[in-house]
Amino acid sequence: MPGALEWALNFRASFFVLLAFAAYGQEDPQAQLKQADAALDGGQYAVAVEKAQRAAASFKKSGNAEDQARAITTAGLAQMYSGDYAAAIANFEDALGLARDVHDFGPEIARLNDIGNALYFRGQYGEAMAKYEEAQARIRAVPNDQWSAWGRQLTTANIAILYQTIGQNDRALALYTGLLKSAQTLEPFERAQMLANIGVLRRRLGDPQKALETYRAAQALYRRSAHRDGEIAVLNNTGIVQVMDLNDLKGAESTFTEALKLAEASGNRPLMVHAHIYRGEAIFRAGRQQQAGADFQVAGDLAKALGQQEEEWKALYGLSRVARARGDMAEGKRLLQDAVKAIESLRLKAGGAELRSTFLADKRAVYDLLIQDASSASEVFHWMEESRARTLRDKLGISGARPLEEIQREVQVGTLILEYWIGEHSAAVLWITREQTGFERFKWSEQESAAVEGLVAAMSDPGRADWRELSGPVTPWLLGMVRPILEQPSIRRLEIVPDGVLAKLPFEALPFTSSELLVERFVVSYAPSMRASAERAAGARFRWPWQRSLTALADPAAGSPKGSAGLEANRGWSALPQTRTEVAEIGQVLGGRSEVHEGADARKVWLTGKLAPVLHLATHALADAQNPDLSYILLAPNSADQRWGYLFLKEVEGLPLSKVDLVTLSACETNVGKFVPGEGIQSFSSALVSAGARSVVASLWKVGDRSTAELMVRFYEALAGGMPVADALREAKLQFVRSPQSAHPAHWAAFVLSGDSDWELPRLIRWWWMAAALCLAALLAVALLRLKGR
Repeated sequence: MPGALEWALNFRASFFVLLAFAAYGQEDPQAQLKQADAALDGGQYAVAVEKAQRAAASFKKSGNAEDQARAITTAGLAQMYSGDYAAAIANFEDALGLARDVHDFGPEIARLNDIGNALYFRGQYGEAMAKYEEAQARIRAVPNDQWSAWGRQLTTANIAILYQTIGQNDRALALYTGLLKSAQTLEPFERAQMLANIGVLRRRLGDPQKALETYRAAQALYRRSAHRDGEIAVLNNTGIVQVMDLNDLKGAESTFTEALKLAEASGNRPLMVHAHIYRGEAIFRAGRQQQAGADFQVAGDLAKALGQQEEEWKALYGLSRVARARGDMAEGKRLLQDAVKAIESLRLKAGGAELRSTFLADKRAVYDLLIQDASSASEVFHWMEESRARTLRDKLGISGARPLEEIQREVQVGTLILEYWIGEHSAAVLWITREQTGFERFKWSEQESAAVEGLVAAMSDPGRADWRELSGPVTPWLLGMVRPILEQPSIRRLEIVPDGVLAKLPFEALPFTSSELLVERFVVSYAPSMRASAERAAGARFRWPWQRSLTALADPAAGSPKGSAGLEANRGWSALPQTRTEVAEIGQVLGGRSEVHEGADARKVWLTGKLAPVLHLATHALADAQNPDLSYILLAPNSADQRWGYLFLKEVEGLPLSKVDLVTLSACETNVGKFVPGEGIQSFSSALVSAGARSVVASLWKVGDRSTAELMVRFYEALAGGMPVADALREAKLQFVRSPQSAHPAHWAAFVLSGDSDWELPRLIRWWWMAAALCLAALLAVALLRLKGR
C-alpha cells in the first residue's frame, strides 16, 4: 500500500502542477486577437501571425466562427504585408468561407477584396480583377444591406488601383474622383490612400507639382491615423516625383532614406524594396553608380525572395544600367534579358486582353535598351517584335517568337519591308527583302518628332502648299539609308511597320525624286507588327450574283430631338448625303447583292449578324487620343429615347469579322488614336484587324465628304477589276495625284491600308454570263440533236 499511496500522492501533486501551468499558459483569445491587431498596426508581422493563429485555434474550439474569421484575417493581413502572399490567400479563403457560412455580408466583401489584393501584389492582375468583380456582383445582389455602400467604395478603390497599375489612368482617375465625392464618409487612412493614388495619376498625367501637393495631404492623414505603411508608401511616391519629374536628386535621396528607415523599423519588406529601388535611381542619376548598384542589388534580392516580379524587373533594369555605365555591356545585356523574363512572366499572369492592353507601356524602356545595343538584324527584329502589338497578337492567337530568317523566306519577290523603331534618343530601321536583311540606326529627338508632326499637319491641310518643303528633311531620315534598295527596279511593293509618331505619317506622300512621290513608284501598305497577321485560308475564286458582296452603313440620322444627347450635347454632326451616292455606286461596281442601311436604319444591330465579305461604313467618327475607350463611330440610334448610336472602340473587337475580307471606314481619323508604348496606336484599324478582318482601309485625318466618296468609288472599281487590294487603293490615289485639282495629299493620302495587302476580290459571275452560257449550252444541245438526226 505505501507504494500505491505514494503513486496517488505523486499523481495528485502532478495534476495540480499541470493544472497550474495550463491556467498560467492559457490566455483569453479576445486578448490574443487584440494583441495580434496591435502587432499588425505596429508592423510586427511575425508576432501578429503567431497571436492571431493561437486566437483562431481557440475560437474554433469554442465554436465562435465570427471571431475565428477575424483572427484568421489578421494573420492573413500580416502575412500579406510581410510578403507571404500564398499563406495570406489561404487564410483569406478560410475567412471567406466562414463569413459565408454565417451569412456575414460585410466580412464576405472585405475578404474577396483581400484575396484580390494579395493576388494583385503577386502580379496576378487577371485573377485579382476577377475577385473584385465577384465582390461587385455580391454587392449588386444585396443593394440595401448596411455594408453595401462601404463595400462598393472599397471594391471600386481596389479596381481603380489595379487600373492605375496597368496604365489605364483615365479609368482610375474617374473612379477615384467619384469616390472622393461620394456621400459615404471615408476613414482618414482611406481618404489618404485615395489621395495618394490620385497623386500618382496626376504625376502620370503631367502635373508633378499638383501630385506633390496631393501626396503631402495624404501623408498628413496617414500620420494622423498612425498608419505607418501608408506614410512610407506616400514618401516613396514623393521621392519618385522629386527624382523623375523635378530632378531634385538630393531631395529625393533624403526622402527615400526616410522611407527606408520607417520600412525597416516596421519590417515591411515590400516597401523596403520600393525604397531601395527608387533611392538607387536617384543616386544613379546623381552619377554615383557603385552606391546605386548596391541599392538595386538589395532590392532585386529581396524582391526575388518575396516573389515580386514587378519590382524584380525594375531592380534588374537598374543593375543593367549600372553595368553599362561601367562599360560591362555583356553583363548589362544579360541583366536586361533577365528583366524581360520577369516582365513576360508577369504578363502571362495579367489576365485577358483588356488588362494586357497597356501592360508594356512603362516597361518598353527595357526592350529599347536591348534594341539599342543589338548587333545583328536578327536580334533587332526579335526585340522590335517583342515590344509591339502584343495584345493584337494575343487576340489573333499568334504566339511564339518567329525568327527573322523564317519571316524573310515568306517575303514575296519585289517586296521591301521597313520596320521602324523610335527610341528616346535614337531610332532605327530594319529592312527585309527576299534576298537580304539589314538595319541602320539614326539620330532621333523631340526635334525630329516635331518635324514629322508638322509635315502631317501640312499634308492634311489643302490650303498649305509647304508640305513638299517640309518633306525635305524628313525623307532622308526615314528612307535615306534604304535608298539603294528602293532604287532597285525589282522592288515594287513597300510594307511599313511604323513606330511612335511615324504611325501618323502616310509614307506614300513622301517625295521619292524631285518629280515623283513614293506612291507613284510603289504599292504601300502598313502593318502593326510583322508577326501580327493571322493565317487566312484561300478564299473562293468566284462569287455568284445572288451572293452578298457588300454590307454598308451610310449617313446615319439622329433620333428624336427629345432623346438623350449623350456624348453629343455640343457637337452637332452634319448630314453626309454624298455617302448615300457613294455606297450605291460601290454596290453597283462590286456587283452581287448589296445590303445597304442608310439614315435611321444605319444602326449597330446590322453589324452583329452575318456580314458580307466587304463591310463599308460611311459616317462620322471620333478618335479620343487620351482615352481610347471613348473613341467611337457614329451610327443611328437603336431606340427612340436616344439621340445617336455609337460603336465604341472596345465594342469593335467583338464584331464577327472572321469571314470579312475588307472593312473600309469612310470616316475621319479612324486610323489614329492614343499611342501606347509596346502596343502602338489604339485605333479602329487595329481593333478591326484584331476582330478578324483581313484588311482595313482607314483614315489618318479629317477628310472631305465629296473627295472621299470619289476616292472610294475609284478604289472599288480597281478592286472589282481584279487588282490586289493594296494595288487598287494605289490606283485610286494615282488618279488624284495626276489631277491638278486634287493632287494635294489632303485629298487622297489620309486613307491607308493595314493587314493583308495582296488578296484579290473573287471574280463575279454575272447574270448575263450565266444567261450567255445557258444559251450557248442550248445551242450546242440543239446542234448535237440535229447531228444525231441525220
